[in-house]
Amino acid sequence: MLKVVNLSKTYHMPNHTVEALKNISFETGNTGLVAILGPSGSGKTTLMNVIGALDRDFEGDVVVNGKSLKEARGKDLDTHRRNTVGFVFQHFALIHSLSGLQNVEIAMELSNEPGKTRRAEALLEQVGLAGHMNKKVNRLSGGQKQRVAIARALANHANIILADEPTGSLDSASKLQIMALLKDLSRTKLVVVITHSAELAEKFADTIVTMEDGAIQEVRDNAEAGAPATVPILPEQPRASSRMSFWSAFRYAGRGLWLKKVRTIATAVGTSIGITGIAMAIALSSGASSTLQAQITEIFPVNNITVTRYTEDGAVPGLGMNAEPLTYRDLEAVLATSEKFSAYHASPTQMLVAREVSLNRAEAESEEMDEGSLRMVDLSRPAEIIEDALFLGRLPEVGNAYEAVLSLNTANALLGDGKDLSTLLNQPLYVRYMVGGVNSSRQPRHVAVVSQPRYIAAEYTIVGITLTNTLTNTLFLVSGANLDLLERELGLAREDLTFTALTVYADSSVSDISGFIDSLNGQQQQHRFASTLESIISGVNTVLGAIRNVLIGLSSISVLVALLLIAIVIYISVLEKVQEIGVIRAIGGRMADIRNIFLAESTMVGFLSGAIGVGLAYLLSQVVNLLASAMIGGGAARMMPSALRIARLSPLVALGLIGVCVLLSVFSGYVPARKAAGLDPVWALRYK
Repeated sequence: MLKVVNLSKTYHMPNHTVEALKNISFETGNTGLVAILGPSGSGKTTLMNVIGALDRDFEGDVVVNGKSLKEARGKDLDTHRRNTVGFVFQHFALIHSLSGLQNVEIAMELSNEPGKTRRAEALLEQVGLAGHMNKKVNRLSGGQKQRVAIARALANHANIILADEPTGSLDSASKLQIMALLKDLSRTKLVVVITHSAELAEKFADTIVTMEDGAIQEVRDNAEAGAPATVPILPEQPRASSRMSFWSAFRYAGRGLWLKKVRTIATAVGTSIGITGIAMAIALSSGASSTLQAQITEIFPVNNITVTRYTEDGAVPGLGMNAEPLTYRDLEAVLATSEKFSAYHASPTQMLVAREVSLNRAEAESEEMDEGSLRMVDLSRPAEIIEDALFLGRLPEVGNAYEAVLSLNTANALLGDGKDLSTLLNQPLYVRYMVGGVNSSRQPRHVAVVSQPRYIAAEYTIVGITLTNTLTNTLFLVSGANLDLLERELGLAREDLTFTALTVYADSSVSDISGFIDSLNGQQQQHRFASTLESIISGVNTVLGAIRNVLIGLSSISVLVALLLIAIVIYISVLEKVQEIGVIRAIGGRMADIRNIFLAESTMVGFLSGAIGVGLAYLLSQVVNLLASAMIGGGAARMMPSALRIARLSPLVALGLIGVCVLLSVFSGYVPARKAAGLDPVWALRYK
C-alpha cells in the first residue's frame, strides 16, 4: 500500500541548506502499526508531511495504492489528504471554537458526506467519547482531545492514519490508551506513528523504522508487539462525492462570525452608512418624483397642451415660453384650430398672481396674512375639465367668471378639518391678487400697462369642491376668468392683452393625445403644440435625477471606505484562523474550500450591511414622511396634500441595493480570501 522510493528533502535557508531526508526507501503492508522512531531533528515529521501530501517539494517518490504523489496535481493531493490519509497531531490541531462532534463533522463536510452527524456520533462512541461529544474541545482533557482527533482522522474512511507524536502531550495512562486505540485501528488500516518512545514502539508497533539525521538506520519487524484488542470496528461506507458544498462553507463561516458577533455587527453598521445614503437618495428622488408627478398630473392632466408661437429658434416646446408674446388674436386662432378644445388658460403679460384667499373680505384685503386667510397660488387650471373629480356642488355656469370650485385641501384648510364641507357651498370667497406690469420692447404701444404692482380683491361664489388635493391652495375658474378680471378691475380690453403662456385642453373625445398633437402641428405652421404634462415631468425628473446622482456620488465615498473596512476585517479573520486553515487543508480541504469560507464571511457581512442600510433608510423615510404629514397640520404647510410621501423606497430597489452590497463585499473580501487559500498548510499548522 505505501512505498517510499529514494525520498529526499532539502530546506534552502538564506545562508545554508538543510537535508531533512536523505534517500529514504521502505515499504509497508496494507494494515498494521508502523512506528517511525528517532530523536528530534531526525526527519520524522518531514517524512509524515510528505506521505500525507502536505509537502510536495521533494525528490524521489511516494506511491500510495499504486499512485505516485510526485506526479499528482494539486487537486489530487487534496483528494489524497481527504480520502486516503487521516492526520493525528501531537498538539491535536482541533478547532477550539467547535465541539468535538463538530470537529469530526467538518472533515465530512469537506467531502459532502451524507449523514455526517450520525457517523460522527458513532466514531466518537467508538473512541470512547459518547458522553463528551457535544462539549467544546477546550473543555476536554488531553486524552479526550486526541480521541476527537482520531475520530476525525477516521471520518472520511482513510486507509492510512498518520499520527505525529500522538502521545507527546499526554500523561502516562492516556498514552497507553491512545496507543491501544491506534493498535485496534491497525487491524483494518495502516497506522503510521511517529514517536520518540522506544518503549511504546516495542509494545505496540508491528514494524519499527528507526531514523537518525534524515536517514533510515533500520527497518525491522517487531515480533514482541501485542495483539490488538477485539473492539468493534465501524464498517466502511461508500466514499462521499468530492467537495465541500457552499452551504457547508456558509455554515462554517457563520459560526465564526457569530463568535465575533460584536465585531461583525459593528462592521456591518459602519459599512451600512454608504448604503443608507444611497438608499435615501433613491427614496427621496423616487418619492419626490412620484409626488410631483401626481400633483403635476392633477394640475396638468394628460389633455393639457402647451401652445407656443412658432419661430425657427425662439419657441421652447412644452414650457410655454416665447421669444415673442402671444396676442389675443393668437388665442382666437389657436381655439379655431380644432373643435376638440374644451377649455383654455392664457397667462397675461400683465401679471395676475393670487396671493391670499379668505371667507372674509377684510382679511383678504389686509396687507398681512390673518389666521383666517390662506396663502394662494394660481395653478391655472380651468374649471371645465374637473367634472370627473367633483365632490360636492357643481361646476361654474358657462361663461360665469364669478363662480369658483375649490380643491379638497383648500376647502379643509378654509373651514377646518372635520367640519361639514357642504356649508361652504354658495358662500362668498375673496381672493387678493397682485397685479403688475411687465415692460417689454416687443409689447404693442397701445396696450395699457400698470407700471407699479397693486393689489385687488376679487369676490367669487363657491359652487363646488373637488376630490383633488393639490400642492398649493387652489381654486378653479372658467376659462378666461383672469382676462375678465383684468378687464373688469383695470379696464384692459382683452383684445389688447398679450400673453406669456397659453394652454389648451383636449376634450374627452380625444383618446390619443400624442396623435392629436401631431395632427395639430401638421395642419398649420403658425403655432406649435406640445404635451405640457410630458414636458414638465421630463424636466422635473431631469432635475431630481441630477440631485439623486450627486447624493449617490457623495454616498459612494462612504461605500468605498466600507469596502476597505470589510477587506481589513476579513484579513484580520484570516490571521485569527491561520491554524484552522492548516487543519482544514490537512484533513483534505481544497484551496477553493478555504477561499469559499472567507468569501462566505464577506457575503454575510455584505448582506448584513445592506440589510441594515436599507432598514435604516426605510425608517428614515418613514420619519421624513411623518414630518411632512405633521407639517400638513396647519399654517403655510396646509398647502401640502395629506397623501404626500416625500421618501419612497420600493422593495425591488431595496433588494437590489442589498444585492449590490453583497457583490461589493465579496469583491472586497476576495483578496484576503485568496491569500488564505494560498497559505502553506505545514506553515499554517505551526503558526502561533
